[in-house]
Amino acid sequence: MILILGSSDIHSDRVRQKIEARGKQVVCFDTRTFPTQTRISFTEAGEGWIQTPELPNRIPFSDIDAVYWYCYEGLSLPSHQDVAYRFFVQQELEAALGSLWRNLDTYWVNPATAIELHRFKPHQLSILKSAGFRVPETLITNDPEKLVAFYEAHQRHAIVKPLAGSAIAHKLTDQDMAPDALSRLSALPVQCQEFIPGVDIRVHVIEDELFITEVHTDTEHYKTDQAMRILPAALPASVEDQCRRLARTLGLRLTGIDLRRTPDDEYVFFEANPSPLFMIYEDRSGLKISDCLADTLVRGGS
Repeated sequence: MILILGSSDIHSDRVRQKIEARGKQVVCFDTRTFPTQTRISFTEAGEGWIQTPELPNRIPFSDIDAVYWYCYEGLSLPSHQDVAYRFFVQQELEAALGSLWRNLDTYWVNPATAIELHRFKPHQLSILKSAGFRVPETLITNDPEKLVAFYEAHQRHAIVKPLAGSAIAHKLTDQDMAPDALSRLSALPVQCQEFIPGVDIRVHVIEDELFITEVHTDTEHYKTDQAMRILPAALPASVEDQCRRLARTLGLRLTGIDLRRTPDDEYVFFEANPSPLFMIYEDRSGLKISDCLADTLVRGGS
């Protein structure tokens, strides 16, 4: 049996259909159903079971051949006027699930520790830089003077983006350096990076398999361009090796790596997503990403 962590949608449904076509049973675990509809029980030795609304019977851990961490939906907390009680419940539920992820000894795509690292993107960049990868110069700050100095040091070619992701990067302008705009830093720090010109490349890594695409767009941010062109591409062997090494460095069996090829043919790495939404890349390029993922999960990494 394969366990998919996350609710059913068009992305997880495609992976599920591919797995079921290979003769494996699949069950989805939406964490918002715990503990009201989903039951879990496990010991310190790693023995246990899970029972979801989807299946009437308990699923022993020993029957779970692999887990695909598609997405973590969070928790459904009880309605309660006592804020302290709600906080206590949240802590207890997160501790139970966090321990479940770590006690369920099977093949994970991806392990909880690797997923967790992605929440701290600046730290991920620090790890990659220490490992010898070319990454953008980056500043995290809520100090207006430091932000202005960074902007000027890079000839006014810099971007800001959220530290945790989930939003489009914004190219800084002189208006962003005005005092009223800079005053927002007192409420929220920013992640500022040097602007890297060039061609966007997305590499999906599944174990040692690479699926390489180039993204062509006429807009500043390709992720907002519904007409963007995604084409199969190739990379130098040395950069392919870097992509595999990057995935291993971060403990990722599946990842979507965003990088850019500069006009000087230098490759700059931006991030490695541990749960990439790859359907648009698959559909527009024709690359068989979901088939490879399904095969990998069915094999359980063996």
